[in-house]
This record gives sequence, C-alpha cells and structure tokens, in this order.
Amino acid sequence: MIECKLVWRNSAFHSLKKPCFTRGGYDTLEELLEVITWAQIGIHDKPVGLLNLDGYYNSLLSFMDNAIDDGFITPAARHIIVSAQHAQDLICKLEHLETWDITFNTLQEKHALNVH
Repeated sequence: MIECKLVWRNSAFHSLKKPCFTRGGYDTLEELLEVITWAQIGIHDKPVGLLNLDGYYNSLLSFMDNAIDDGFITPAARHIIVSAQHAQDLICKLEHLETWDITFNTLQEKHALNVH
C-alpha cells in the first residue's frame, strides 16, 4: 500500500517546484508532515510552503519550535518549513530561496549568495 502511495505521489509531487499546504483536516496534516519528513530524509530537496491563514498553524509551528528546544527536531530541519500568513508573502519567501543543500540541511537565500 505504501509503495503504491509513494509511486502516485512521486509523479505528482515532483511536478511541483515548491509544494504549499493550506488548512485542512487530519489527512492534510498527515500529508504535510510526510512531505516535511521526505525533505528531512532526502527524498526531495524542496522547502515546504505553509500558508498560515489567520494563524491557523500557529500551534503546530509552536509545537515544532518546542520540539527543537527539547532536542526532538534539529534546528536545521525546522527550516524545511517556510510559512507566511498571506499567499503573496509566502510566494515571495519561496521565490527568494535559491537552493536547499540537503547535505548540510540548510536553506540558502539568493541574497546571502549574492545571486539575483
């Protein structure tokens, strides 16, 4: 079952340059965490855009920050998620991310690299 799911998602997922998620139920949350996990273990090298409308995901983001403080998530892995409360801000943030070096688990911004 998981293999079928991975094959289906692999073709759909890789057609996206940078996936974005909006509010939803348990299935959306599960898929969001799955895509974050895929980035963490190297299945893909894309940041994950989270549209945090009206602060909907504030509690989840706080939970992740607490997990970092407690040592369950590495600070570098927290940077997999790029979030904003407005779609235009999220798009702008994602556009300014040039690459994600999976080897070092760091996001590199165009400005930091002086690439325009």
